[in-house]
Amino acid sequence: MNSTGSLRGVLHGVPRASERGGIQTFARSVIAVPVGPYAHSLIDLGGSRTSQISGLTRLAVAGRAMGPRRQGRARSLVHHWHYLSATPPGIRADVVTCHGNEVLDQGKRSLVRRSLGKASVVTTPSKFTRDLLAENFSEVAGKISVIPPSVSLRGHKARLTSMSRSDGTVVIGTLSRLVPRKNILRVVEAAVVVAEELDRPVEFHLAGDGPDRDQILSAMRRAPITTRYWGEVSEEDKWSNFLPLLDAFVLPTLAMPADVEGFGIVYLEANAAGTPVIAARSGGSEDAVSDHLSGEFAEPDDVSSIARHIMSVVAGGEVLRRSARAWAERFAPENTARAFADVYGACRIR
Repeated sequence: MNSTGSLRGVLHGVPRASERGGIQTFARSVIAVPVGPYAHSLIDLGGSRTSQISGLTRLAVAGRAMGPRRQGRARSLVHHWHYLSATPPGIRADVVTCHGNEVLDQGKRSLVRRSLGKASVVTTPSKFTRDLLAENFSEVAGKISVIPPSVSLRGHKARLTSMSRSDGTVVIGTLSRLVPRKNILRVVEAAVVVAEELDRPVEFHLAGDGPDRDQILSAMRRAPITTRYWGEVSEEDKWSNFLPLLDAFVLPTLAMPADVEGFGIVYLEANAAGTPVIAARSGGSEDAVSDHLSGEFAEPDDVSSIARHIMSVVAGGEVLRRSARAWAERFAPENTARAFADVYGACRIR
């Protein structure tokens, strides 16, 4: 085994590194926090086939330039944030991060196995993904480390008071890619039920985009409550205006055969803004949500269950908002970076 002192640096292979997706945000959060006595270098692997080849070439050249250890000299470690970049021959892979969906794609199993076989350590964002990997690739079960994503609370506005509107209006919302698994149509129905049950004004706010957008917007227009579609929001708008506005963040995702929630970083982002969440026990969300501390779990295919839990977290008021914020603080970037530093330091250098 190797110690952190013998590492000169870490090369991070990240697909489409400039984007705001979960993989990219996860990787950047680790690179941004200086933990350990070595430098971090990000290699953007791009998105198109041409840019992927170019990125892999840069990664291979950088890996060779750092070189294997010779005469006791330190070298750099290569961390792939997506299994696919680790599969080509000649590409080193000391650490590979798996997120969940790649395990369920039967057509990619041989590529996933090749990628994981190269790694000294495989990291996953949740215990769910760890168990999924171990079940499908038993040969890697002994080298899996669970390291959840982080959420930064610095500079982000949090509302810890019980209601955002002085007239008692309940503001429900979600931010998500608009696809069937996210279950947004049932959330709209549940918001209507909440308005009927509480006999109070209810607003539903939606941010995001995706193939289900038109169908969801049609349902929002028909709903007998006030609704607002924000479109895709900027990071500044998300933290300053959208998340703190909500009394409940509602995203009870469905379990689908080839599409899972590997973790659910958006739940932590809502908590960081002081907003409790409604989730479903699907995929890695049980690692991201603490029942009755940061939010509650509903039955995703039952509108009445979703509505009941919305009313419960709204009734939790300031106490629940503060405990949700405290839960998010456990996932500080420093903690995640420190966990990865331990993994890097323990890697076998080959």
